Amino acid sequence: MRKGLMIAKDAISNTGVGEGTFYLVLIAAGVMLIVSGLLIDAHGMAAAHPYAINLLDAATGFCFGIPVAGVVIREFTRRTRRRLRLTLSSFSWTTLIASLRSFRRGPQRS
Repeated sequence: MRKGLMIAKDAISNTGVGEGTFYLVLIAAGVMLIVSGLLIDAHGMAAAHPYAINLLDAATGFCFGIPVAGVVIREFTRRTRRRLRLTLSSFSWTTLIASLRSFRRGPQRS
């Protein structure tokens, strides 16, 4: 559990300032939509306007889903890029060492 929280913290800290601000605005809007939905339900207006409640639910899901998806996609891309960089780095060293060994042996005679 602790490792998952550290991964989430690192992923969130890797977002840019503008992107982080956008995500905070969306989350704040999502919280306001939840509160308004609870107030609508408490006043009994939810039964009279089911279509509006469904739109409210969809907007709330959007406000929470976009930040989560953005952070997850960014972290996935960052980890994939790092693995690819390590793979290419090890491939380059392997190729270099093999080339040096074949150069040291000299030309192959038939």
